[in-house]
Amino acid sequence: MSWGTLGWASYVVLWVVVLAQAVMIIALARLVGRLSKRMPPVGARVINPGPEIGTFVENWEAEDLTGRAVGYVFPREKGVLVIYVSPHCTVCSSLLPSAKRFFKEVAHLADGAWVMVMGNPETQLDYARRNALLSQPVFTEESLPASWRVEGAPFAMWISAEGEVKTKGMVNHREHLESLKNAVVSGHPSIESYLGAVAEKREQKRDVSNRV
Repeated sequence: MSWGTLGWASYVVLWVVVLAQAVMIIALARLVGRLSKRMPPVGARVINPGPEIGTFVENWEAEDLTGRAVGYVFPREKGVLVIYVSPHCTVCSSLLPSAKRFFKEVAHLADGAWVMVMGNPETQLDYARRNALLSQPVFTEESLPASWRVEGAPFAMWISAEGEVKTKGMVNHREHLESLKNAVVSGHPSIESYLGAVAEKREQKRDVSNRV
């Protein structure tokens, strides 16, 4: 076989391989698309710290980091969204811009409040000032009722206007914050609750179909 023939053969084989890879990539992309449609949105991961979902919190009053007296007496006009952050948490720092925008977006549903986890009051106040957090009340964790303390960040808890803990969980990014709002609006405190309700509805429809 001459070098010219060998070169053309290699060229043809190369294009066959490229076309085969293109077909495989397209098939894989379609498969990923179908799977993503079937998967439900993942919400904030619910963990145990803090008051249990469905329980009612006590009325509370304390001074924030600036010395203002702030109180939450239930029932009230709106709920309360509490976001826990730490000056020593890099994930918290990256979350702050989204969290501040989220406070504004849900202002018609809940008043916002920050809680500082770890660090001394001076460090916490400096952190709050540098990150422009003082438009919302900022509290130390020690000033919270004992049942509100979670000792972790970033974490969020949504309390209804009646004082009921509607949802809570770790909030590492914007989508987790959105899941809190969805939980309150939909009435499902967690993604597990949502999936359970969907499965129950499907089972009920299946029972009705079988009877017919």
